[in-house]
Amino acid sequence: MLAGYEARNADGWARLRNAALLLVKLCVTAGCLWYVAQQVNVAGFKRLFDTFVYGWAAIAVAGLIIEVPLVALRWRDILDALGSQADRTRFAPLVAITSITVFVAQILPNVAADALRVWLLVRTGRSWRQGLPSVIIDRALGLFSLTAIGFVTLLFPSALTALAGYRTVALGAFGAIIVAAMLGVFLVPYIAPVLDRFSLTRMAGRFALAAHSVLVGSRAGWRILALGFAVHFLTVFAIWSLARAQGFALPVVDAALLFTLMISISLLPVSIGGWGLRELAVSSLLATHGVPVEQALFFSVSFGLIVIVAALPGAVVWAWFSPARHVIQSQSSA
Repeated sequence: MLAGYEARNADGWARLRNAALLLVKLCVTAGCLWYVAQQVNVAGFKRLFDTFVYGWAAIAVAGLIIEVPLVALRWRDILDALGSQADRTRFAPLVAITSITVFVAQILPNVAADALRVWLLVRTGRSWRQGLPSVIIDRALGLFSLTAIGFVTLLFPSALTALAGYRTVALGAFGAIIVAAMLGVFLVPYIAPVLDRFSLTRMAGRFALAAHSVLVGSRAGWRILALGFAVHFLTVFAIWSLARAQGFALPVVDAALLFTLMISISLLPVSIGGWGLRELAVSSLLATHGVPVEQALFFSVSFGLIVIVAALPGAVVWAWFSPARHVIQSQSSA
């Protein structure tokens, strides 16, 4: 009875903690949106709807939707690199799972969406030992390519890339992350045995070995990296298209910088899907370069909305997707 009481008590505290974290995120989102809204002329904001070109917005949505099969293709290559040659991964269920988790990521934190991705993959017949490392490696590659694009973008002269005098600092930070990541991958054969000696670091050592085998020991390593950059370039294209929809010329370099800023903010677990914090950052950055606050806010909100629209197919897929059916199909084909 005591064990049952302790379990219920721990479960109650976990729910209370999650509720408190959600409340904090809601407050951060609402506070940032309220702060930006105080500087906006409502009439000017409404007029932006009249000049908005929905065709360009549709092109932006299409670019984001195309990302889903590319992410699934990258994920399949990672899984195949982690498995044996005879254990090939079917592409269709990975597209479905990726679509579902992209939709879930609009509601829940990325960690929860990645956990769902692993769970659905395991239900199709894959093991946890392959599913969990594959998702972690896939997420790490996405962060690496995001950092690399941000670093290269800052090398080009632009009003936005000046970052109000913090360009050199940002370049140094991005460069340090890139160098550390590359050195870490290539030094894994020397570091992993040391990590394997201690129970607290043994799991990290195994993940490092898995990443090394995928990126260095696999023939698909370069294609995996290329797919990571291709996915992000589609987001840059969507941002550029969205700017065209609002009628202002946004150079590709500036679109890449805004991409780095908005995606990085959406990864921070301090607001709901990056909302509010993203609007505050984008409005502040664009306003310092002559873009009216109304237009900057409209741009940021529009980006958030097209991301949601592009993720909606995942809800339809979730309603029809059956991992068990794909297990049966794979077994029968074998």
